[in-house]
Formats: sequence, structure tokens, C-alpha cells
Amino acid sequence: LIQQLEGHAPTVSVIIPNGNRCHTVLRAIDSALQQTYPATEILLADDGSIDDSLSAISRRFPAALARGQLRLMPAEHRGVSQTRNRALSAAHGDWIAYLDSDNTWHPDHLLLLLYTSLKCQQRPLISYSGRQLFGARISGHRVPVQQFDYTHLRHGNYIDLNCIIHHHSLYERAGGFDTNLQRLVDWDLLLRYSDPSLGAITQSVNVTTVNYWRSSAHLSNISCTQDWDQALTKILTKHKLDLN
Repeated sequence: LIQQLEGHAPTVSVIIPNGNRCHTVLRAIDSALQQTYPATEILLADDGSIDDSLSAISRRFPAALARGQLRLMPAEHRGVSQTRNRALSAAHGDWIAYLDSDNTWHPDHLLLLLYTSLKCQQRPLISYSGRQLFGARISGHRVPVQQFDYTHLRHGNYIDLNCIIHHHSLYERAGGFDTNLQRLVDWDLLLRYSDPSLGAITQSVNVTTVNYWRSSAHLSNISCTQDWDQALTKILTKHKLDLN
């Protein structure tokens, strides 16, 4: 697979937002650097961290920083959507992948998703894999990968942002993350990018390549701290959805 991909030479930008995650971000970066098909660039977009995150990253990954594969993008606190957008605007890769600072990838994550995107006859512009969950009461539960159906997506999101790659052109055509949303930003992005009117093909890959951690006590995930009902109302209005 690696040899076949090298013939296409796809470039990929990995976007990792960070906000005071010194205790997990090193693990996330390490998994992005250890990909069997290497990321062209890893953009660590910091959201005004006041812990030791940036110093710890500099100490841990001097070689990746020196060769330019890992880039630090410090800035004042603006929220995760604006932080991701800042990295998107600076990304040079043909493909974009997302990794949260508290999660990790299997070493073949980029390899399998890029291979699917470049080798499928219909050439999907979005590919996604599955994830396994870790938490206080869950250890390695695999979430089944559902085949893509836009109608089903309009009834609820079943694709995690950490699991997808998409072609850079989708960002150029449909924009980045909605900064008015605190939650469900991945659902909003996928609804726009996979909209049939945009002409993008979305493809599922039936493998589990993402380790997803959730902990209200230690990680303060957005899914644990931000209001869900308010975000849902905004999504329903914006995309004219009816879940009844």
C-alpha cells in the first residue's frame, strides 16, 4: 500500500488543536508522527494554553520541529473552532486530517484512508474509519462503522472528526468550522462537505484506526462541558433539519 501511495505522492496536513492538554497532547503528536505513511505537516494550533504544553512539545519533539514536519502555532484563546480554522488557513496538504489532543491514531490511519481515497474508482473526497472508546466504564469498545448515507447523516452524526480525511478543496469551497457553535461542529462540517450539491463523494473504511478517550473528570471534553441542546437547535435551524 505504501509503494502504491508513493506513486501518487499525496500530501497531508494534520491539524491538532490544543488547550491546556500537556498531559495528553504529547501522546497525540507522537501517534501522528509514527504514521506508516508520514504526514507532510502536523499543525499544532494552540488555543492560549497557560500550562506547559508548548514547552513540553518543544522538549519532546526537537527533530520534528527542526525539519518542519511539526509546526507550533501559538495564539490567544479564541475557542476550538477558530483555532482549527487558523490551522486550516495555513495548511498546505492536498488532504486534511484531524486529531484531538486527547486522542491517538493507529499507525496505519493515514495509510488506509489515503489509499481508499486514491484507489476507489469514484475517488471519494471524504473518507472515514471507525474508533474505539476508552473511559471510566469503557475500555476499547469498537463503534461499528456505518456506510455513508447523507439522509442518515441529516438525522444525526455517526462520523467522528478524528476518523476522517478530506480533500483540501472542500475547505476552499465550503469554508471551515462554524465559530458560532461550541458543540456538534464536526456534524455541521460534514453536513456541508458531504452535501450532494457540492458533488463530493464520501466513503467509509471498515477499520478501527482511532483511539478516543472521554473523561469529564480529567479531560474536560467539549462533549462533557458544553450545552448540547443549544448547539442542536442551531444545527437544526442552519441546515433546515427535522428529526421527527
